[in-house]
Amino acid sequence: MIENKVYKSRVDTWLVILFMCVIGFLIWQVIVTNYEWIIVVVTVLMTWLLVDLLLHTDYTIGEGVLKVRCGMFIGWDVPIDKILKITPCRTMLSSPALSLQRICIFYNRFDDIIISPKNSQEFVHELLRQNPNIEVKI
Repeated sequence: MIENKVYKSRVDTWLVILFMCVIGFLIWQVIVTNYEWIIVVVTVLMTWLLVDLLLHTDYTIGEGVLKVRCGMFIGWDVPIDKILKITPCRTMLSSPALSLQRICIFYNRFDDIIISPKNSQEFVHELLRQNPNIEVKI
């Protein structure tokens, strides 16, 4: 049995600064509106969601499956034996990646997912241990 390995997402500094600015703006809105309850609720929810994304975006390699998690509510399961190719990418497309140093994983026939593990080399090596047929272009 293969032990699950969890790889946290790499996090770019600019993204943390952006999240902090959004949270700061929301807190400012709470103060300016004299703590109107709806603004307080929106601020708490938005802050919770942003912090959740920062803390819970990760990639777990288990027995035969790559589990991609982006916060508490969003996740994908990618069968490792269906992964065809891994390439680097720097796209700004929305994805479960908190950095622009990304890799694109192509699987099945037409599917792909863009992620940003902290240690890409170790991550790819672990995938290759389970599926040596993956074409790697990193």
